[in-house]
Amino acid sequence: MTMVVSVSATPTAYAMYSNGMLTFKYGEKPTNEAYCFDAADTGWSPEWQDLNKSSIYTVIFDSSFSSARPKSCAGWFSEMENLKTIINIEYLNTSNVKDMRYMFHDCKSLTNLDVSGFNTSNVMDMSYMFYWCKGLTSLDVSGFNTSNVTNMTGMFYLCKILKNLDVSGFNTSNVTTMKAMFSDCNKLATIYCNDSWTSTGADGTDMFRWCYSLKGKIPYTPDEWDINYATPETGYFTYKKYDLTISGTDVTGENCKDLSAASDLIKGTVSYDPSTKTLYMKDATIEYSGNAISSKIPGLTIKAEGKNVISAARYGALSLGAGTTTITGDSLELHGGTSAIGFIYGNDSHLVIDGMAELTAEGATHGIRGNQNGSSTTELEVKNGATVRAKGATQSISDIDKLTLGAGTSITTPVGAQYK
Repeated sequence: MTMVVSVSATPTAYAMYSNGMLTFKYGEKPTNEAYCFDAADTGWSPEWQDLNKSSIYTVIFDSSFSSARPKSCAGWFSEMENLKTIINIEYLNTSNVKDMRYMFHDCKSLTNLDVSGFNTSNVMDMSYMFYWCKGLTSLDVSGFNTSNVTNMTGMFYLCKILKNLDVSGFNTSNVTTMKAMFSDCNKLATIYCNDSWTSTGADGTDMFRWCYSLKGKIPYTPDEWDINYATPETGYFTYKKYDLTISGTDVTGENCKDLSAASDLIKGTVSYDPSTKTLYMKDATIEYSGNAISSKIPGLTIKAEGKNVISAARYGALSLGAGTTTITGDSLELHGGTSAIGFIYGNDSHLVIDGMAELTAEGATHGIRGNQNGSSTTELEVKNGATVRAKGATQSISDIDKLTLGAGTSITTPVGAQYK
């Protein structure tokens, strides 16, 4: 009797080169021509670095690569000076990556690079990550989690035509060196930061060297380019302004932790956490002549603790823009000069009222009113037993394209009423 045992090869991460294209895949290594690397490898130089790097024009991440979990991306594209396009970078899962040093070093021909989806929560080294990416016109690193990063040396060194950088999401509490971090970024005019930026004890030699266009609280001064100017109060940084206005006051990285101190029209506890996109209020009273709260932040959560009252003499108590906004918590009264809750024209919006003990939306014309111009859609979802009372002289709820009532919710007043 003959027994045949089939053994499946262990899947591995590998890259293959052909006709100027370097393609990353995950699965059974097909040929000896594939450049293989161990996902557990935390080393510096991957196998494909032996290629003639100037011959690589395109990098492609195959969908299979989303199953790979590399521990290091150090030097992955270093010195690929003719690389112009990276396709499907969203299939690069960086959740286990600890080392990103020199990752895009000397990618001179890249003009666009989308790293906005990178999970950097475990990264410790970002030194020279974008060094000499002199063709990049924009770079979104606002979502980077840098809580474990210790080295940011030369991170943006020689990004010569970047005009602004948003590092407002950076946690720099563990960073020990920022030497030449922004050095030779000649066109860089604005660096946005948050109020918790710290550089205490870090080495910041030449941090802003030759950043001639930079202006924060003060304009750039030649020869004054070290870490002492890494501050929005007296240096070259600028506080980030968020797409959120309360009582006519723009919410920024400077005032977000205590908004009641920013305006006499805001009382009680009101704060905004940009890392979670959460507007928190506790026993708050917010008043304004126009829109009391106006938001264009997709994914905003409004958490109301205790009893909160928001009033607008004209327009809406709450004006919402694109994306999903979630309201949750205890008690929230909204009183509007027109609609209590309205939506900004031209934006597809989704309002979720989740488990609110009591939300009252009372407007002079409408309680809750969606977009009326037909160019965008408005959805309203009430779930988890939330209690909503909407009242308006014209209509209580109108111009909502889709109303969804989740488990534990129903229209109780008027009896037998339906929304059409």
